[in-house]
Amino acid sequence: MATYLIELPRTSTKYSTHCHDVLGCVASGKPVETTLQRMRSALKMHFVGLVEDGDPLPRPLIGTQRLSDPT
Repeated sequence: MATYLIELPRTSTKYSTHCHDVLGCVASGKPVETTLQRMRSALKMHFVGLVEDGDPLPRPLIGTQRLSDPT
C-alpha cells in the first residue's frame, strides 16, 4: 500500500487536512484524531471511485523533506 503525505494545519477552531497528491480530497474536524480518521475515509472513498471508473490511482509524492519554519 502506498503512503501519501498529508498536511494537517490547525485553524482557530479545528484541524483541516488535504493531500497534494489527491486533488480535491480534504477533511476537517476536532480533535486531530477525528480529522485523520475522516481523511482516511475520504481517501478510501476517492480511491474506490477511481477504481470503479477505471482510472489509475495517483502516485504518491516522492522525496519529501521537512523544512523548519524560516521565521
